[in-house]
Amino acid sequence: NSGGTGGTVTGTTLSITGGKGSNVWLAGGVTTKTNTNYMEFDTDLVNGEQAQSLLTVYLNTTKIGIVDGRVDPMGGHFEFPLYLEGVSNLNSLNPTLIPPGLYTLSFRLDTFSDGDASAKISNVKVGLIH
Repeated sequence: NSGGTGGTVTGTTLSITGGKGSNVWLAGGVTTKTNTNYMEFDTDLVNGEQAQSLLTVYLNTTKIGIVDGRVDPMGGHFEFPLYLEGVSNLNSLNPTLIPPGLYTLSFRLDTFSDGDASAKISNVKVGLIH
């Protein structure tokens, strides 16, 4: 948290809020029991009047996707391939399988507009696309 109010978890909805020029993180453990290669989630972005924020998604320390509040000012449904640093095949159409295990899934909200910006993240799922 750098200038934001931090993150909260209510039921199955994750919420993070930050002020202008801040970055706020929300991270949690995800345990998978089978091979995985993609993730999906829904997000509602609240960006004030200027809609200037970035929501970045990480698996462990690997950046797997970005939602740009300037392009998708209301949010929506997003899907990203999963991969880890050091994996040789980063083909987003056929991502390398992530083996079962414990991973850290993180969401970082960077805000650039006047006033607060926030993201509500729900319906987070990881899975396998053949």
